[in-house]
Amino acid sequence: MSDLPDDMAERHGRMLKRLGEMGMALAEETYEAALAAKDPQERERLKASFHRLSRSVRQARVQRRRAQVNAALTRLIWTEAERCDYGDLIVELTKILNEEALSEDFLGGPVEDLIARIKADLGFVDDDDDFPSPPPQGNLEAAHAPERRSSG
Repeated sequence: MSDLPDDMAERHGRMLKRLGEMGMALAEETYEAALAAKDPQERERLKASFHRLSRSVRQARVQRRRAQVNAALTRLIWTEAERCDYGDLIVELTKILNEEALSEDFLGGPVEDLIARIKADLGFVDDDDDFPSPPPQGNLEAAHAPERRSSG
Protein backbone atom coordinates (compact mmCIF):
# COMPACT_ATOMS: atom_id res chain seq x y z
CA MET A 1 0.00 0.00 0.00
CA SER A 2 1.26 3.44 -0.89
CA ASP A 3 2.24 5.86 1.85
CA LEU A 4 0.20 8.95 0.97
CA PRO A 5 2.48 11.60 2.54
CA ASP A 6 5.50 10.17 0.67
CA ASP A 7 3.56 10.15 -2.59
CA MET A 8 2.49 13.75 -2.01
CA ALA A 9 6.06 14.80 -1.20
CA GLU A 10 7.32 13.09 -4.35
CA ARG A 11 4.69 14.79 -6.52
CA HIS A 12 5.37 18.12 -4.85
CA GLY A 13 9.11 17.79 -5.51
CA ARG A 14 8.56 16.92 -9.17
CA MET A 15 6.13 19.80 -9.54
CA LEU A 16 8.58 22.30 -8.03
CA LYS A 17 11.35 21.04 -10.25
CA ARG A 18 9.16 21.37 -13.34
CA LEU A 19 7.90 24.83 -12.34
CA GLY A 20 11.47 25.97 -11.84
CA GLU A 21 12.45 24.68 -15.27
CA MET A 22 9.47 26.32 -16.98
CA GLY A 23 10.00 29.58 -15.12
CA MET A 24 13.67 29.62 -16.04
CA ALA A 25 12.86 29.04 -19.71
CA LEU A 26 10.37 31.91 -19.67
CA ALA A 27 12.80 34.15 -17.79
CA GLU A 28 15.47 33.51 -20.41
CA GLU A 29 13.07 34.29 -23.25
CA THR A 30 11.85 37.43 -21.49
CA TYR A 31 15.41 38.55 -20.87
CA GLU A 32 16.31 38.17 -24.55
CA ALA A 33 13.13 39.98 -25.59
CA ALA A 34 13.87 42.85 -23.19
CA LEU A 35 17.37 43.24 -24.60
CA ALA A 36 16.03 43.27 -28.15
CA ALA A 37 13.09 45.63 -27.46
CA LYS A 38 13.35 48.95 -29.25
CA ASP A 39 10.35 50.61 -27.63
CA PRO A 40 11.22 51.92 -24.12
CA GLN A 41 7.76 51.10 -22.75
CA GLU A 42 7.94 47.55 -24.08
CA ARG A 43 11.43 47.18 -22.65
CA GLU A 44 10.23 48.33 -19.20
CA ARG A 45 7.26 45.95 -19.36
CA LEU A 46 9.56 43.06 -20.24
CA LYS A 47 12.03 44.01 -17.49
CA ALA A 48 9.19 43.94 -14.95
CA SER A 49 8.08 40.54 -16.26
CA PHE A 50 11.63 39.25 -16.03
CA HIS A 51 11.86 40.44 -12.43
CA ARG A 52 8.65 38.61 -11.49
CA LEU A 53 9.73 35.44 -13.30
CA SER A 54 13.19 35.40 -11.75
CA ARG A 55 11.65 35.82 -8.30
CA SER A 56 9.29 32.91 -8.97
CA VAL A 57 12.17 30.72 -10.13
CA ARG A 58 14.10 31.50 -6.95
CA GLN A 59 11.07 30.75 -4.79
CA ALA A 60 10.61 27.39 -6.51
CA ARG A 61 14.28 26.58 -5.91
CA VAL A 62 14.00 27.58 -2.23
CA GLN A 63 10.91 25.43 -1.75
CA ARG A 64 12.59 22.51 -3.44
CA ARG A 65 15.71 22.79 -1.28
CA ARG A 66 13.54 23.14 1.82
CA ALA A 67 11.71 19.95 0.88
CA GLN A 68 14.99 18.06 0.39
CA VAL A 69 16.46 19.23 3.69
CA ASN A 70 13.22 18.67 5.57
CA ALA A 71 12.84 15.13 4.20
CA ALA A 72 16.40 14.12 5.09
CA LEU A 73 16.31 15.60 8.59
CA THR A 74 12.80 14.42 9.38
CA ARG A 75 13.95 10.89 8.56
CA LEU A 76 16.97 11.40 10.83
CA ILE A 77 14.73 12.60 13.66
CA TRP A 78 12.40 9.62 13.31
CA THR A 79 15.25 7.11 13.17
CA GLU A 80 17.68 8.57 15.71
CA ALA A 81 15.82 10.68 18.27
CA GLU A 82 14.03 9.52 21.37
CA ARG A 83 10.30 9.27 20.83
CA CYS A 84 9.59 11.92 23.46
CA ASP A 85 11.78 14.41 21.53
CA TYR A 86 10.16 13.99 18.08
CA GLY A 87 7.69 16.87 18.35
CA ASP A 88 10.18 19.37 19.75
CA LEU A 89 12.80 18.46 17.14
CA ILE A 90 10.32 18.78 14.27
CA VAL A 91 9.26 22.22 15.56
CA GLU A 92 12.91 23.26 15.89
CA LEU A 93 13.69 21.93 12.40
CA THR A 94 10.83 24.00 10.97
CA LYS A 95 12.06 27.09 12.80
CA ILE A 96 15.65 26.63 11.59
CA LEU A 97 14.52 25.94 8.01
CA ASN A 98 12.38 29.08 8.01
CA GLU A 99 15.37 31.16 9.14
CA GLU A 100 17.82 29.47 6.76
CA ALA A 101 15.51 29.92 3.76
CA LEU A 102 15.73 33.69 4.23
CA SER A 103 19.52 33.75 4.15
CA GLU A 104 21.39 34.73 1.00
CA ASP A 105 23.43 31.51 0.96
CA PHE A 106 20.51 29.07 1.35
CA LEU A 107 20.75 28.01 -2.29
CA GLY A 108 24.54 28.17 -2.46
CA GLY A 109 26.72 25.18 -1.80
CA PRO A 110 25.88 21.51 -1.59
CA VAL A 111 22.63 20.56 0.10
CA GLU A 112 24.62 18.04 2.17
CA ASP A 113 26.49 20.92 3.83
CA LEU A 114 23.22 22.60 4.75
CA ILE A 115 21.87 19.34 6.15
CA ALA A 116 25.03 18.79 8.21
CA ARG A 117 24.85 22.32 9.64
CA ILE A 118 21.19 22.01 10.61
CA LYS A 119 21.80 18.51 11.95
CA ALA A 120 24.40 19.97 14.31
CA ASP A 121 22.04 22.82 15.25
CA LEU A 122 19.46 20.20 16.22
CA GLY A 123 22.00 18.58 18.54
CA PHE A 124 22.82 15.45 16.57
CA VAL A 125 26.45 14.41 16.89
CA ASP A 126 28.32 13.03 13.90
CA ASP A 127 30.00 9.96 15.30
CA ASP A 128 30.56 8.34 11.92
CA ASP A 129 29.24 10.89 9.40
CA ASP A 130 26.57 8.36 8.39
CA PHE A 131 23.37 10.36 8.21
CA PRO A 132 20.52 10.38 5.75
CA SER A 133 21.42 11.96 2.46
CA PRO A 134 19.00 14.33 0.79
CA PRO A 135 16.81 12.69 -1.78
CA PRO A 136 17.98 13.15 -5.35
CA GLN A 137 16.42 16.03 -7.26
CA GLY A 138 12.87 14.94 -8.08
CA ASN A 139 12.94 11.94 -5.72
CA LEU A 140 11.68 12.99 -2.33
CA GLU A 141 10.19 9.52 -1.83
CA ALA A 142 13.68 8.14 -1.20
CA ALA A 143 13.97 10.36 1.85
CA HIS A 144 11.24 8.46 3.64
CA ALA A 145 12.61 4.98 3.04
CA PRO A 146 13.22 3.20 6.35
CA GLU A 147 16.87 3.41 7.26
CA ARG A 148 18.44 2.95 10.66
CA ARG A 149 21.94 3.67 11.75
CA SER A 150 23.76 1.55 14.26
CA SER A 151 24.18 3.41 17.51
CA GLY A 152 27.56 1.91 18.33
